[in-house]
Amino acid sequence: MTIFFRYRQLRRPELGVAILDKVSSAIEGVGEVETRSGLEGRQMTMILNPAPQED
Repeated sequence: MTIFFRYRQLRRPELGVAILDKVSSAIEGVGEVETRSGLEGRQMTMILNPAPQED
C-alpha cells in the first residue's frame, strides 16, 4: 500500500501514519504487515502479506 503526499500534505506525515495504522488493524487476522517505511520523498509505503493459514 502506498500513500502519496501532495504539497501541503508533506507537512503532516502523521496523518499518513494514522491511515496505515487503520489499514493494519482492519486486516488483522486476514493479513499482516511485512515492512513499513517512513516518509520517502513524497510517499509512504507499507507491504502486506496474507496471514499464515492454520491446518
